[in-house]
Amino acid sequence: NCSILSGIDDCLRLMGPITVSIKGNVIQHQGSDDGDNINIKNGVTGDVAYNYIWSAANNSIKLNTNSKVLFPQTKVNIYNNTIIDGGWRKQGEPTAGILVDAFAAGSVYNNLIVNCVRGIRITAQADTTSIKGKYGYNLFYSIVDSTRSNYYPAGEWGKPQTGDLLSTGLNSYNPMLVNLDQDINAMVDVNNAHLQSGSAAIGKGYTAAPYTSGIGTLMPPGKDIGAFQADGSGNKR
Repeated sequence: NCSILSGIDDCLRLMGPITVSIKGNVIQHQGSDDGDNINIKNGVTGDVAYNYIWSAANNSIKLNTNSKVLFPQTKVNIYNNTIIDGGWRKQGEPTAGILVDAFAAGSVYNNLIVNCVRGIRITAQADTTSIKGKYGYNLFYSIVDSTRSNYYPAGEWGKPQTGDLLSTGLNSYNPMLVNLDQDINAMVDVNNAHLQSGSAAIGKGYTAAPYTSGIGTLMPPGKDIGAFQADGSGNKR
């Protein structure tokens, strides 16, 4: 339930072996021309859920174990986050709303990804055996035509899954946020990411998604996609 605004590099950088519960936060405009908003490495386990992340310079949520030291393994459940306008400031490498890389594992469900340069990147270097069949029910929406082909970028291991909603136009799977800023490079966050009645995200979450019950505030996967649930639960912003 923290609110963090306008840092110059990574916002949260966590190194294992530790177990974490990162839930209900508001993270806005982190990083100048680089910086991951939630950067998790080297054997961290736990949950990242119900966070609202706006305008990340690089990746909004990143999982990584290590390219050489494979254990302890990073294994994190990422669910019910709302990610808007991510990845536009980083140059010279691909960005993502959610990146699973370098022998990391876990699950990725119920995330609402809006106007990001790329949606979900699960690379071939991830622990693809462990994450296979453990992601889906994510909603991707963009007002920018060129990014709709990058919800799951070509050439990566990750592909669209059961329950995913991939918008193909402004009226396709519209999440109907209370307010969605049309300026993807805005410096001030005027979005209101709560769901209006009729949102494509309502009732489309996977409530049986994996989560950790033994640490932090108990916030199981929601029935709606994204951090803000239509019944007022989830992120309390």
